[in-house]
Amino acid sequence: MKQNILKFLTIFFFALAVYSFFAPGSYQPRHYFVPLASSILHGRLDIAPNGDTLNELVCRSNKCFVVYPPAPALAAILFVLIFGAGINQVIPSVVYAALAVAIFYFLTREFFKQRWIQISLTLLFGFGTNFFYTSLSGSAWYFSHIMVVLFSVLALFFAVRKKPVLAGLMLVGAFWSRLPAIFLFPALLYLVLRERKRGERLKPFLKLLLPVVGGIVIIALYNYYRFGSFLQSGYSLIPGVLEEVWYERGIFDLTYIPRNLEVIFASMPKFLSSFPYLNFSNFGTAMWVVTPALLLLIVTKLKDKLAIVFLMSALLIAIPSLLHGAPGFSQFGYRFSLDYIVLLIVALGFVFRRLGPKISLPLVGLSVAINFWAVLLFYLGRFGT
Repeated sequence: MKQNILKFLTIFFFALAVYSFFAPGSYQPRHYFVPLASSILHGRLDIAPNGDTLNELVCRSNKCFVVYPPAPALAAILFVLIFGAGINQVIPSVVYAALAVAIFYFLTREFFKQRWIQISLTLLFGFGTNFFYTSLSGSAWYFSHIMVVLFSVLALFFAVRKKPVLAGLMLVGAFWSRLPAIFLFPALLYLVLRERKRGERLKPFLKLLLPVVGGIVIIALYNYYRFGSFLQSGYSLIPGVLEEVWYERGIFDLTYIPRNLEVIFASMPKFLSSFPYLNFSNFGTAMWVVTPALLLLIVTKLKDKLAIVFLMSALLIAIPSLLHGAPGFSQFGYRFSLDYIVLLIVALGFVFRRLGPKISLPLVGLSVAINFWAVLLFYLGRFGT
């Protein structure tokens, strides 16, 4: 037990030190969740408008509401209590990101006994994906991705440990961070029910399902209180949003899929004749360029049932974002992939186990190097073309 605590603290503080070093010292103005956390502490669900700084609020009956799901605000409450309502939202972002990395290491131990796989997957997740870059901003959009990752890691951990109630509650946290995360449910259900006899499955199924149903009901009531409709999240009500070029057919439409697929697979970095020589588009960079290790997923075998379940769940989670008009800019990589990156990295572990370290580790190293370069450019104020 003591050894596990020491490992947890070592990973957490190492990740926190790295993230904190590269995080900007400037105040994050797009900090919707800190004011909302402060309002919740005062018994309100609305926040005061703040001109162009908080420009994606929807006002109704003389009250202005944050349109994004509330879990990041709930997670920020502790920091507001300790540091006050003026806290920089970057701080909870990097703390929760480091926490996700530490817990992810223990998640890998549930699936893989090889130490090199546990360590390499954790390094890849924490420093070889755009989770690294995303953790540093603290903006509302990025902070939501950090929280969905943390809650997804926790949900998977509790599911594989056969604790369906806790897994369901963590899924609610993920769903309340990013709505597409609700489609993590099939993967959690598979983990909860596997190795159980047919007659023993109903009780754990209900234990997993009931917290999720409760979470959906609460978020529906939250929507109704803010916007007068159980199904209205508020994003489409943001003043002027439907006039943006990205939403000519509404917020979601089948015709947006090619636009998103282009970013996911075909958006390339920029090679320059002078420093920094290699840079990345703010519009996005292909996932396999950001994390080359993901290329190994193409050799996933059907006999690796868990890997297939995770990949299919990742595809389900990806669908709403594929239908979304804007592909997520400004960003490094494709930030919507963070809704399901945990599933992809764990699935990759089964490929690592089969191919061995000689093939896997060089791609992990390359992924980490690319992401450190992007973060260094961000730190130097040179990121983006």
